[in-house]
Amino acid sequence: MTVSNESAPPLGAASQSQPRFRIGAVARMAGMPVATLRIWEQRYQAVRPTKTTSGHRLYSSADAERATLLRQLTRQGQAISLLATLSTDRLREIILSVQGSQPAKVSRPTKRSGPMKILVVGQSLARRLQRWSDRSPNRPAFQFIGVFDSLESATHRAHDYVEPWIDVFLWQSPGLQPGIGKKLRLAQTVWRARVAAVTYRFSNTTGRAELEGVGAEALLEPANDETLGAWLESLGRSATHI
Repeated sequence: MTVSNESAPPLGAASQSQPRFRIGAVARMAGMPVATLRIWEQRYQAVRPTKTTSGHRLYSSADAERATLLRQLTRQGQAISLLATLSTDRLREIILSVQGSQPAKVSRPTKRSGPMKILVVGQSLARRLQRWSDRSPNRPAFQFIGVFDSLESATHRAHDYVEPWIDVFLWQSPGLQPGIGKKLRLAQTVWRARVAAVTYRFSNTTGRAELEGVGAEALLEPANDETLGAWLESLGRSATHI
């Protein structure tokens, strides 16, 4: 099995507004030239970074997400002058509505060639899957495209990778909290994942309904690695029919 294990520092909710990124890093996350991001900032106030005493711009994780959303929507032909006036929540809603009403224009093979490509959010989940695979050499092969500590980190780092698509985006979440559907759908969109799925330890009705609404699979995290591995195999089979 070929394993490419990339990890990134966690971006918890408490750090969403903390300035941490230079303009070049944010431009790479959003998949756009630095000059364009600077124009959006100066002409339209589309993002509002903090300036250090030395004059450098520093962007927060929330700024990086906003720039990524704006870039995706302008690529679809929408005007930055109008988008810049909208809240980040509204930008997310537009992304989801567009994805729900139009088929994704992504070039994907009708039949997988090579190992199943998966991205995992959750180091312990990745270790369990690797352990299951090592004990079952005759199982279908899979390749870790990336392993991240948080959903925010995975979402923001998508543009650092050259994969045109992946089979399964798998998130190990402690629980199914309200808002989980939008966050997962955004991550699935930027990674161009055929299937998105979540393992969880506790849930509520709202969280489950949101996942159903975005077409995501969910599984109460099992104690048995074999059960977890069998679920991954079923997700892989689903991915081949999309």
